[in-house]
Amino acid sequence: MNLLKKFMVSLLFFSLLIPMVTSAQGGLANSIDRAVNVSYTAGYEGDEPINPYTLAELIIQLVLGFLGLLFFIIIIVAGYQWLTSGGNEDKISHARDRIKNALIGLVVILFAYILTVFIINQLVNAANNNL
Repeated sequence: MNLLKKFMVSLLFFSLLIPMVTSAQGGLANSIDRAVNVSYTAGYEGDEPINPYTLAELIIQLVLGFLGLLFFIIIIVAGYQWLTSGGNEDKISHARDRIKNALIGLVVILFAYILTVFIINQLVNAANNNL
């Protein structure tokens, strides 16, 4: 029965993870795709040269997307620990603390993303106004 539980949790984990990574609408896969396209069209064959601010934004989005994925994994592991604690208060409190810390980390990641987008937009606007 224990093997069946592990299999079901693994199946649930991967079924939740796959759409996030392969999403065509945005997220980590979109950032990777944009970064690859930027590297291929960086001023070759008459294409317009890439803006360094855009490249920096893509790299930062890629890093923050990876951190978001890490948050997701930590939440799944902590939830699994909580479910398999068997009523042991020490294990439950450890899992609860891990979830709380992961949520704090997510808030920090979201604020970092918002700040990054704001700063990049201001730099792009300033660069466009000086041209």
